[in-house]
Amino acid sequence: MEDSAASNSNSNSNGSSSSVNNSTSKRPTSEQANKHLENLQKIDEEIISLLSYSSTSLSSLNTLDPSKSIDQSKAAFRENAESFYAVLERVTAGLRTEVKALQDAEILTTAVNAKAEWVGKQKEAEGVRNAEAALEKLKGGE
Repeated sequence: MEDSAASNSNSNSNGSSSSVNNSTSKRPTSEQANKHLENLQKIDEEIISLLSYSSTSLSSLNTLDPSKSIDQSKAAFRENAESFYAVLERVTAGLRTEVKALQDAEILTTAVNAKAEWVGKQKEAEGVRNAEAALEKLKGGE
């Protein structure tokens, strides 16, 4: 206890210098900032690939192409959909990491995670409602 009190009195000898040092130590160095920018660039590129996987998945369902069998179309769709979700997971994790870094550096002060979770829950509930409606239609058609 005495050691911590002594170190506190030493570090706080001029009053507010301790808080100034703490806030400056949270700021990323130029090298760290460049690394974060590189990470964001990679995420941006992966978002573009998400659009490509999405487009290819949907176009693979086009059964009007006589050169492809239905099984080939399904396999192509499955492969592209799996790639889409793998990239989406990486993008989501990467964005969360970068948001956390911004929050830790006190550059971003909003609660992004709370909003993201709320939106995710809303989308999940919407998906469940749509699935239930589709099941009701199927039951009604029997």
